Amino acid sequence: MAASFGQCNIRCARADFVVDVNFTVPEKGVLGIFGHSGSGKTTLLRCLAGLEKKVEGTIKIAGVTWLSADKKLSPQQRNIAYVFQDGRLFPHLTVSDNLHYGARRSPGITGGEATKLMRIDRDNLVGMLNIGKLLDRYPHQLSGGEKQRVAIGRALLSNPQLLLLDEPLASLDKKHKQEILPYLEVLHEELNIPMIYVSHDLDEMLRFCDFLLVMEHGKLRFSGDIHDALIHQESPLAIIDNAVALLEGTVLTHEKSFELSIVQTVNGNYFQVPGLLATGKHVRLVVFASDVSVTKNKADDTSILNIIEGKVSAVLEKKDGRVLLQINCKQDILLSLISAKSFQLLQLAIGVDIYIQVKAVVTRRA
Repeated sequence: MAASFGQCNIRCARADFVVDVNFTVPEKGVLGIFGHSGSGKTTLLRCLAGLEKKVEGTIKIAGVTWLSADKKLSPQQRNIAYVFQDGRLFPHLTVSDNLHYGARRSPGITGGEATKLMRIDRDNLVGMLNIGKLLDRYPHQLSGGEKQRVAIGRALLSNPQLLLLDEPLASLDKKHKQEILPYLEVLHEELNIPMIYVSHDLDEMLRFCDFLLVMEHGKLRFSGDIHDALIHQESPLAIIDNAVALLEGTVLTHEKSFELSIVQTVNGNYFQVPGLLATGKHVRLVVFASDVSVTKNKADDTSILNIIEGKVSAVLEKKDGRVLLQINCKQDILLSLISAKSFQLLQLAIGVDIYIQVKAVVTRRA
């Protein structure tokens, strides 16, 4: 994991289960808290925010102790911003006044890592969230996606040390989710504020989370880099029911006549992806295992554009007549979901050299 911004060892007893976790908050990037409903995600976030009463353990963020055996800072003292599912804008205030309320709450912080705090420019943030045309409107005049963008803007203008987002897209329909996700990606790229993002939707995590805590019944099942969370043998996400891998890369050039971009991964593999993406831009490639086939010999007469040499590095799961393979392609790790019959006919095993054919690649942060 990246450099540590904070360390948390939290225990919180609820009526139906106990949240008991120990994890690191990275200094940069988005830490996702993932799990099914009832796994303890929101309870953990509330513990961090100081909203839960019966919390034990230690929380130390940016050099300041928020919780210990003899100390518990109030939510106001923790210099956080919390975005709820429903936004919770003040209905009697315009968008502009809601944003101003957030700016007025910006604290004067001393000690710890306060010198690293970045004061966010209001006009720049309004532009990033594309809410300039909404400033004179009231919350009842906004769509669900617009409300959440304003709520995020209000939270950020308080200049928090830590931004907590509690399933901010859960109340939105698919259309409005797709509307707001690109803005969250922009914030991830442009702002240097640690964020913790709670969701039970894996696709949201794939979009912009850098690290992942996977929770189940109040306990951590996995903690680490999101890439490892998807492909590591010890991760509960590296299974047939999820079966997706992420690669990081840079757009090198285009084939304009075919409307394709060439992306080079950090480990030197090349992918042709749809669309003319900005040259030099960092992109994340999302590759579903169901879109990756395996062959012993490189095909020359195929419609598949992305054919890469690799080696079977693990057999992650066998289930319902299917086999999930982990493939190492020059340290780029991908997954392939094939039939059990194909697995046997090709005589596949760990260490066998193969070629993968990637039928589709989804790009993020373009």
